[in-house]
Amino acid sequence: MNQLTKRQMILVKTINKHIIAFILLSVLVILLISSCSTAKTYQELEDERQAKVLKNNCAGYTLNYTDKVSEERDSVTIYGKVRYCSTKEIPPKTKISFYGTNDSLKYQTETNEKGYYEIKVTNGPYSRIQADCYGASLVIPSVNLGTVGDAGGAMNIDMKLLRHFMHVFVHSMELTRKDIRQIKKNRNRSKH
Repeated sequence: MNQLTKRQMILVKTINKHIIAFILLSVLVILLISSCSTAKTYQELEDERQAKVLKNNCAGYTLNYTDKVSEERDSVTIYGKVRYCSTKEIPPKTKISFYGTNDSLKYQTETNEKGYYEIKVTNGPYSRIQADCYGASLVIPSVNLGTVGDAGGAMNIDMKLLRHFMHVFVHSMELTRKDIRQIKKNRNRSKH
């Protein structure tokens, strides 16, 4: 009888091990499924936020000729200030690029720590002016610089950049609460 009891005990221990293993495996499967559904939900929320930002796009630029006269008749001085459109903050080290009619880079400059830039370029047509910094950009389509007035002179181009969602590996850059408040504020102003 002792032999049978030992066999029964071994059988009970084996069954208990299998039950514990089954429970642990079930818990792992549930955790895996729930984390996948959470990631999908997070991605959907991120896509919705990006769609809202693009819908309420506040990016833009102003092109203003000034009364400053250039000593060189074939050049024009371009200057201005760059900011994020939603927060009015200064983006770090924004590159301003001027592309010729054949879409090749002709001139490039960078903003200083206060968001200002200044560059002298030749008069004439440009296929685009592009402002880029980490997480934000703006493109000004074809423009003819320095062709108004007798002497070309100077032109003020202020830019407001739109922040993007950027995915670098697994990291994503999200809008701050301040960005979202400013976008809503700008949208409400434009409705009135």
